[in-house]
Amino acid sequence: MKDLTLEEGALVPVTPILRTGIVRTSGGLDRVEIDGYDAIVVYGLAFVFTKRVHRIFARFGTADLRAPGVTRLFSKACVEDIFRANLEQDICAKVLRQIRSVSQVPVLVHAKPFPPENEFHEYVEDERLKSADPDYLRQTMALFQEVARAVCAELDAELLWQDESTCSLPGYTRPEYCLQGLRWNPREAENETHMNKEFGWVVLRRLLERLDEISRGKVLAKMESDTTLIAAQ
Repeated sequence: MKDLTLEEGALVPVTPILRTGIVRTSGGLDRVEIDGYDAIVVYGLAFVFTKRVHRIFARFGTADLRAPGVTRLFSKACVEDIFRANLEQDICAKVLRQIRSVSQVPVLVHAKPFPPENEFHEYVEDERLKSADPDYLRQTMALFQEVARAVCAELDAELLWQDESTCSLPGYTRPEYCLQGLRWNPREAENETHMNKEFGWVVLRRLLERLDEISRGKVLAKMESDTTLIAAQ
């Protein structure tokens, strides 16, 4: 998705593989005409919490947030600046800036799925994760999420994280949502970023509910109307 360019108010893929993916998942469209939508959802373009935060907190901590045995400390402001610098270079931030350069359409951002729970045990085994305490994990996640939310807000976008019902430990996805992950490119190998259709339904429901709130009830009402029409036919 980093191979998107902005042309005449549209996001246009510049590589054949990205164009193929967009055509396949859009019903034949090969570009995103930004003004053709009442709202835009940016889904899965990075904003990944888990690995980034573990890399920092494996070696450093703050005065009030550190794992046992960690003695090298940063200020909270320094940690926030590290997160912000990373996030502002993210693909997601690039796409948001492209959208905002031509439109003020409402934008929802849904972060990339958390890695599966089994990856948590891999972190523990190779000692990259210095603490398995859920409260500690929750606090480190909250710090990263606070910065990510601010980065989105500055680009006039609202950031949503995956529903807590799909999580086991803070920052990790329940194993049942990681089985038989779906991929738009069948030739692409399975990895921790692809979840299954059950996970997809949870995400889709949450996005539709939020869009319904933004539109003051127009989204779900239209869906119910369309469903009734199809049933009548």
